[in-house]
Amino acid sequence: MKEADVVSLDLNPAEGVTESIVGSVTDRRTVDEAMAGADAVLHMAYGHPDHDLGKQADVNIKGTTNVLEACVELKVPRIVFASTVMTVWAKPEYPDRPAYHNFSPVNFYSYSKCCQELLIEMY
Repeated sequence: MKEADVVSLDLNPAEGVTESIVGSVTDRRTVDEAMAGADAVLHMAYGHPDHDLGKQADVNIKGTTNVLEACVELKVPRIVFASTVMTVWAKPEYPDRPAYHNFSPVNFYSYSKCCQELLIEMY
């Protein structure tokens, strides 16, 4: 296995990475800077359920859109995205169907995570 350079974009400095960029996925320029030359993106940013609804939407929807647009424009071939079981909380009876057929959000956080999944499907 070959070693990889890892660039972290987070609100806090990261340790153990090649480069740590302090910022937010809500800032498109910062996203472009972090993703320049990337072979893959691991998108795990989220607006926490304890945050106000505007911040959740800003990070989960606008931030994800920024990451996806940057992937397209910078020709990043792979993205890995972490969602939440809360998008399908009330629908475990359909394990073989794609998650977007079973959306059953229980709060705004899970609704915004459903939106993230749909955005990723669009790209």
